[in-house]
Amino acid sequence: MVAIIARLIFNGAILGFDYAIYQPDGAHYTFRTLSFLTENNIDAANKVSEWYALHGFKHNIIDPNMLLPENNPVLHLTAPRVLYPVLSIPFVAALGIPGMLVVPALALLGILLISHLIAKSVERPELALLFNVIILSSSTVSRWFVANLTDSLLAFLIGLLVLIEIRATKLKNWVPLVVIVVLLASATRFSVPIFFSLGLAHLLLREIPKAFTLIVAGTCGALPLLFFDSTSAVLPGSNGNSMISKVIGLPLQSMKVLVVEIGQLVVLDRIFFILLIFSLFCAYQLRGRVAILTAGVLIGVLAVGFINGTLGVNFRYQLPLISYMGWGLIYYLKFVSTPTAR
Repeated sequence: MVAIIARLIFNGAILGFDYAIYQPDGAHYTFRTLSFLTENNIDAANKVSEWYALHGFKHNIIDPNMLLPENNPVLHLTAPRVLYPVLSIPFVAALGIPGMLVVPALALLGILLISHLIAKSVERPELALLFNVIILSSSTVSRWFVANLTDSLLAFLIGLLVLIEIRATKLKNWVPLVVIVVLLASATRFSVPIFFSLGLAHLLLREIPKAFTLIVAGTCGALPLLFFDSTSAVLPGSNGNSMISKVIGLPLQSMKVLVVEIGQLVVLDRIFFILLIFSLFCAYQLRGRVAILTAGVLIGVLAVGFINGTLGVNFRYQLPLISYMGWGLIYYLKFVSTPTAR
């Protein structure tokens, strides 16, 4: 709670970067929530524009006409992301536009709870405390988790898959729970590469029903994208190029994204960078299920960032990896600190 309050108080320009709690992308989600409440798109668009003019930072001039569905240039990206605006309805009804920050803040608390439950499964709650303290000290986590964006909600939903993997020992329980999470995550943000890669990871574990569930549910969750022109979602910075040119340029752009993302963490958030590397090391040392599933999610979140192709977004698209980081770190530290396990 202290971290969330601090984030609400201290935001804006930090080291020349935009750490605002009302981000440009968030204007579209805010508009959607207000349009659900008022049933008047023009009034909703005007309210968002006026709010950003007073409380936004850097990109605070929002043309209300560009928020309207008939004019919105990124409608193909935001329209399928309905879960966050819907969940925000009661909070915006009660608090106004600041209510858009409630769901992201709750998702952050949910991430911390997931870590606690992972540690509780091996009876080492102090390991979750260690992991959570480091997470809360991360400028990267606070930057994207306490803002009017979908990132924290998606990370929380992907984190639930760890709990399902740990607790749902019977397939008849695992399948419906995973399907629900996958469909909710798909309605939060584009995430099919994560589920496809995680499905392949289960395939390596020779768990065919689980692999089939993730791949089919992820594909079904992405079907709404077929109703929109989503070609511009691939390397949006190269919209002047043909799809073939984008595909050809994807490997090089992906390498650039990877280098810049790592570089940003090293410069801006060394604590999180060290935690990331150590957590992946822990997962690798464990081998088996934890290592394979963590690798699956890692490849999936990297693929999401590569497809987007935007440079320097401060690990934003890779945040769903957090709970898998905690899984590897907690289980490994439990293993090495238990004499009978050696």
